[in-house]
Amino acid sequence: YTASGPVTNLAASLAGYANKGGDILIGDEIKHLIEGVWPIFSLGQVRLKGLDKPLKIYSLKQESQSAR
Repeated sequence: YTASGPVTNLAASLAGYANKGGDILIGDEIKHLIEGVWPIFSLGQVRLKGLDKPLKIYSLKQESQSAR
């Protein structure tokens, strides 16, 4: 079996914004679920191919740089 579709494409696009060494990126929905339980660091907004609006992304690692 092969993973494909919009979720897989989104994950592949976001991979370019993750730092090496286990960076974990999340969006607004997950941010709201774990806020107050785990530290969350904003990376700003990114424009990704196939999406009409910019996407806010967050990292669970403080060492992450701002979105490119």
